[in-house]
Amino acid sequence: MSFKENLKAEGRVKFILTREDGTVKQIMVKNTVVDIGLNHIINRLAADAPVALFGTPYTGLRYEIQTRSDGNSIVVDGGQIAGSTATVVSNAGVDSNELPLLVTGSTIPSDTYITSLTGSTIVNLSAAHGGLSDSDVLQVGQTEFTDIGAPDNALNTAFTIVNTLGNATGTILGHSYEIATAGTTDYTLIGAINSTVGTKFTATGAGIGTGTVYEIASGTGTVRPATMSHMGVGSGTTSQTAADSALETELSRVVLGTDNLQPPSLTYSANFGPGVGSGVITEAAIFNGDSSDADMLCRTTFAAINKGVSDALEVQWIITITRS
Repeated sequence: MSFKENLKAEGRVKFILTREDGTVKQIMVKNTVVDIGLNHIINRLAADAPVALFGTPYTGLRYEIQTRSDGNSIVVDGGQIAGSTATVVSNAGVDSNELPLLVTGSTIPSDTYITSLTGSTIVNLSAAHGGLSDSDVLQVGQTEFTDIGAPDNALNTAFTIVNTLGNATGTILGHSYEIATAGTTDYTLIGAINSTVGTKFTATGAGIGTGTVYEIASGTGTVRPATMSHMGVGSGTTSQTAADSALETELSRVVLGTDNLQPPSLTYSANFGPGVGSGVITEAAIFNGDSSDADMLCRTTFAAINKGVSDALEVQWIITITRS
């Protein structure tokens, strides 16, 4: 039996409604930790994951950059303008067996990544350097998270994974891909072990034929699921299920307050002040972002709470993790 099958997450939610006249109403309900949320908990408890292992099953999920893994370096003879080639002067810090393309005296094409058999990646020459200077040092192992949806490569940046669909004829040496459609393309000619849909590979050049691919992350950078950061309320009345991924009818979403995230109990809190989330509230959920594509941890539905525009609603959410 897997770790996931042994793991259970259950919770309860307290709603404290303070009326304009100072009267207070409290209700306590149970909640459902949804499938996406359970996966989030498992992955947060596990070690940081190498992003190069990810493919299209992770599209649309939110992660945080943990490491970019600069790794070792090589030296190239530069002096070129952007878009030119570069010559490797030395790769003493890198195992030549690991990086067979980077032997001293070899050339590095313009606007490309060079990737080793183990997945290490050198930064894009023209994009990252805008042309090389003499004895420029390039890092081995960096991951360009901006290729898969991140706004930048800074540590702890949260982003939603995007895998762009393109033609096999546009694959670039050293970039990593996942086969979307085989078409008439023989992917074994450009680095793949087969031409099966879903196979991930590092391209040795451009393909031919009608196949299509998704670009995925290269390099040795690592990520973990983005931290839960927001709570939302809504007016939907459909009972919660483990398959839920959003509120049925969202009214408002606010930033979480101070939390206690030490397993086995995870405690989240939020305040919906006067004028925030006003109306008939019948559902609530926790998310790892304020956008519509944020991952949902859990959702609950309950008897109507009528929140006036001058009322304040405090929500205290406790999730307990146990092993069966």
